Order: sequence, then structure tokens, then C-alpha cells
Amino acid sequence: VNEFILLLGFKGEMIKEYFLDYDWKNHSMTLDSSTGEVRILGTSEPWKITFLDTGEHTQTAGRLLQAKDIIGDETFLMTYGDGLANINLFHLISYHQSKGAAATVTGIEKTSQFGTLTVEDGMAKSFSEKT
Repeated sequence: VNEFILLLGFKGEMIKEYFLDYDWKNHSMTLDSSTGEVRILGTSEPWKITFLDTGEHTQTAGRLLQAKDIIGDETFLMTYGDGLANINLFHLISYHQSKGAAATVTGIEKTSQFGTLTVEDGMAKSFSEKT
């Protein structure tokens, strides 16, 4: 997986700066001060990243809606910037395709302040909204 769309809001410029500075901060380089030419030594990451400013107060569905023309009809994965999980993405995509579902949600069994998802036989059965 090497193509990403980052749906930016609050402090989005910091994320842009991080990636714009990534190569020179993480690789050796040569600077020719007589011409201003900078050459990164070594291999850069094969990433294609679209930085989409979606507004500071836009909710998740609104952010995805703004990205729909970029995503097109392709299968895509979405996560929050603060999400952390050990998920084999290739197995997840295969599972999603085998179910023929419109969407697949990953989660853990835990009471949450955000709501509770009930799952039976690998399929979502209900969602109780946060109170």
C-alpha cells in the first residue's frame, strides 16, 4: 500500500510540512551551494500522497465526501489519524471482498464512550450510539 489521501483539518499544515521535509530529514543528501541543487542519496519511499484540506470542523462523512472524486470506484481503507492496530490489510481486503459487503468495519470488543458495535459471524448486527 503506497497511495494515500490525507483528509486534513486542524494543524493540517504540520502534516504537509512533515512529508515535504521527510526525504532530507531521513536520508543522506548532497547540497551544491553554487547551484542550489539538492540530491537525496538512497531510495525514497514509493508514496503517492494527496493532501486534501477538508476544513477544521468537518466530520468524518463530510471528509470522505470531499474525497469521493479522488477515490473513484476503487476499494479503499479509511482510518483516523489516532487509530492504532495490528491488522493485516491484505487479509482484511480479502475478507471484505469475500463477504460482498458495501463496507467492512474493524473493532475490538470493548465498552466505549463512542458507542458499541455488536458482531455475529463476522457481520455487524447493531450499533448502539454513545449516550
